[in-house]
Amino acid sequence: SAASDVYKRQDSIFAPEAYFQMSKVYVARGQFMEGYNCLQEIVKRYPDYPKFNQIIGEQYNIASIIQGGATPYWWGWFPWFTNYNDAIKIYESVVSDAPYSDYAPIALMNISLIAQDEGKFEVAFDALDRLINSYPNSMLAPDAYMQMAKIYNLSLIHI
Repeated sequence: SAASDVYKRQDSIFAPEAYFQMSKVYVARGQFMEGYNCLQEIVKRYPDYPKFNQIIGEQYNIASIIQGGATPYWWGWFPWFTNYNDAIKIYESVVSDAPYSDYAPIALMNISLIAQDEGKFEVAFDALDRLINSYPNSMLAPDAYMQMAKIYNLSLIHI
């Protein structure tokens, strides 16, 4: 397979671009986590890749697609159920891999929105807390305070 060929030639200067292009193909086929995994290989193995910020942006976009409810496909043809935990996982990697990027605060806000919809109030609250404490000057910080109050209220109702 194409992925195994790239793994064999990891020291090639073309390997990160091959992972990037494979990611685009996987995402187009609805294989979102496979696409994310290709991008994550670039982040782990080639941190000096010139398109690093674009890679983080692509990871964010994949999480947004999943968050939007897009149908994932197994093996590129068999429709499956949307797993919102995958979006949370990708958003978390955006925050950890590029904490100083513009994507990090909005990724945390999106984690809280997904977690709230899934009834995971502690996860939502934690994401908002990290947004407020790590990015106090973000334009999302005031909204995070409001969202935190809303989640606290919802968590009381669901006890």
